[in-house]
Amino acid sequence: LRNVASSRYEELSRETSRALRDVESSGLSVPDALRQMASRVDSLVVKRACMQLCFTYEHGLKGEGLRKLADELASLQKAKSRQYSAQLSLFGLLFITLSCIVPALFSAYVVVGSAFLELSFTPSDVFFAYVLVFPALDSLVLLYLYSRSPMILTA
Repeated sequence: LRNVASSRYEELSRETSRALRDVESSGLSVPDALRQMASRVDSLVVKRACMQLCFTYEHGLKGEGLRKLADELASLQKAKSRQYSAQLSLFGLLFITLSCIVPALFSAYVVVGSAFLELSFTPSDVFFAYVLVFPALDSLVLLYLYSRSPMILTA
């Protein structure tokens, strides 16, 4: 508990230091402090880890359940990473479409529309489309991809 409390795991370190203070100052047992920590945190993974730690601590086991939990969480992160990779390829195509194909089709539409269809595009309309609209669409796709990326890839 001291190692996790003194590490830089942000909220996990804060909650673990609180549990450690409960053990040292309040005289709570380690399993009781871990159970209270599990009840404070709104995360199924943390609850499962705390319960597994309690079980290991109370029964003096070597932590095989913790290893299984760690393997399960690693598999879950791999699955999320693969899912993100598949999503990334789809949005990569969308990004290419929005950054290359759509502007090219727009310029063809401007040329054809001005010459044959009597559409009037001012130079400022075309300028704003290329300087503001198309980069904004590309930025939206990139922001969406960044917001959907798994934490393990952004840390």
